[in-house]
Amino acid sequence: MAFRRTSLTTRATVATAALGLALTSQGTALASVNPYTPTSVCGSGYRVIDSSPLQPTRVGVSTTGGQLYLLYNASNGYNCVVTIKSVAVGTPTQTTADLQIFEGNRVAEAYRDRKNYKYYAGPVKARAAGRCVAAYGDTDAGNNTFTNNIPKGHCG
Repeated sequence: MAFRRTSLTTRATVATAALGLALTSQGTALASVNPYTPTSVCGSGYRVIDSSPLQPTRVGVSTTGGQLYLLYNASNGYNCVVTIKSVAVGTPTQTTADLQIFEGNRVAEAYRDRKNYKYYAGPVKARAAGRCVAAYGDTDAGNNTFTNNIPKGHCG
């Protein structure tokens, strides 16, 4: 009977190791997919009002690096900007989310979140009811930077 228990223990250990390997392999594959959405980052009450794909700065690169989002919360008059990565996901790289608020043609307020992030930069939030806003985002991946902006607009 002692031999049989050892055999069962050995089988359980092998099965557990195989399961762990399968989960690790699956976890690695899933790490390349960004699990975050703009509304999950900005929070409840925000809805996407504009977005722009992050374009490569190097010629000949056909992939986008993520998406820049501008959201608005009608209940409190706040805008939110978030840059969500689609390259180097899970790896800390410099990633930026900027929000600019205008008074006429002048930038009256500017807010920035720029650090090495694994998944996204932001949320950058500010009250901008009745004023125009603009947004900027970028992320680095290897020897390329992906960037784009949402020009001044969404006034009101």
